[in-house]
Amino acid sequence: LDSLRPDPISFLQVLPQAGNHVFLRPYPWEAHGFLQYAMVIQNFFIICLVALIFWFKFPGREILRRNLLFGVLLVFCLSIYLSIGYTIPFPGAIVRYRCIPETCLCLLAALGALAGRPTDYDYFNVYKKN
Repeated sequence: LDSLRPDPISFLQVLPQAGNHVFLRPYPWEAHGFLQYAMVIQNFFIICLVALIFWFKFPGREILRRNLLFGVLLVFCLSIYLSIGYTIPFPGAIVRYRCIPETCLCLLAALGALAGRPTDYDYFNVYKKN
């Protein structure tokens, strides 16, 4: 990364590099070793998951938009990603630090995909009206 200065313009100039650093690196041709190849596969999986979220209209998307907690969780995950991209220079460390926000993003994707579908509560609720 280019060196950061203590002004907002510097952070905006380095933003594409930080995003590339945390979302796309290591590229498949840069990977050396099993763990870096696993990270390449993980990056591909996450990119495909995000593309599916934008491609399909999941039934729970409106539920996620209306609930403030999910928006806060999304902003929290993206801010962690960017702070990792700005500060962490090693791919091995990036894997360790990315596990919490990726788990949260996978949870948001699962809730967006499955919300509004029948659950066991619909089948086994003894108090529901017929």
